[in-house]
Order: sequence, then structure tokens, then C-alpha cells
Amino acid sequence: MFSLYRSNENVFKYLATKYNTEVTSLVEMYRNHNPDIQLFDGVLDIMNSIKAKQGKLGIITDGRVKTQSAKLKSLGIEHLFDHIVISEALGSEKPNEVNYKTIESTLSGKVYYYIADNIKKDFISPNALGWKTVGLIDNGLNIHSNAYLYPNREHMPQFFIESYKEMHIL
Repeated sequence: MFSLYRSNENVFKYLATKYNTEVTSLVEMYRNHNPDIQLFDGVLDIMNSIKAKQGKLGIITDGRVKTQSAKLKSLGIEHLFDHIVISEALGSEKPNEVNYKTIESTLSGKVYYYIADNIKKDFISPNALGWKTVGLIDNGLNIHSNAYLYPNREHMPQFFIESYKEMHIL
């Protein structure tokens, strides 16, 4: 399914045909399931290190509130965030600056770091707002593998990492 998604194929249509069911049923199942997912290695260490140093954590995620909340709950990390921005609740998706300014107004600070993997839309606004941006290089596990399609500087993070283990919190 992952390869179908990356090839811009309609995964729901493929599954509906293969299993003789309706696309709407599959979409409903997807939106309401409890995901079985894990954090990438090193992510929890970074988050705990930031919190131990009295830092604040925010997340900006596109999608539906129910779906994204289920992911955070499944990962067991929702309690670590000082503010969560979910696009459906805000009525604005990345790269709209509203999402990022919501974090700034809620978590006032001097420096903001933004770590993400979608070159298409993740870095445009935080770059424009003067945030420090870090891109996770696709290792075959990332959902977004399209970096080569967006060579414009505004799309690019200031730094790239291959693994979260490369992040060091001062």
C-alpha cells in the first residue's frame, strides 16, 4: 500500500476492488481505527531532553482531529506537547502561516525549531518566519519522498538529518 501511495495511486480504490468493498467504507475505517504505530528511534529521547531543560514542545499536523489525535494517543506522547495544532481544528493547512503563528502566540519564545519531512509544504512558512528548520532525509520509511520535486530554496530546510539520533539538544 505504501508503494501505491508513493506512486500517487488511489490506495482506497485498489483495496476496494481487491476486497470487493466500497471506498467509503474503507475511508471510514481508516478515519476511525486505532493505529498501531511507533516513534522513530531517538524521537522520545529528544522530546524528553527538551522537557528536562524546561523547553516547550508544539506540534503542527495536517489532517482530521480524530485521526491525528488517535495517532498521538497510540504513540503515547500527547501529554508531552504544550500545544497541538491540527489543521482541521484550525481550519488552515500547512504551509499557511496561521498554523505556525498559532504556535508562536501560544508558546512564546526566542527560537523555534521545526523538524519535518515534507519538502512540498513543511518548511515554507517556518523559513519565512525565521525558525530553524530541520528536514528528515527519506530513508524509505518516511511518507513524503518527494524532495527532488521542490528545488526552490523556500521549500528547503536549513539543515538535514538522516536520523533523529543526530539531533542534540543543548
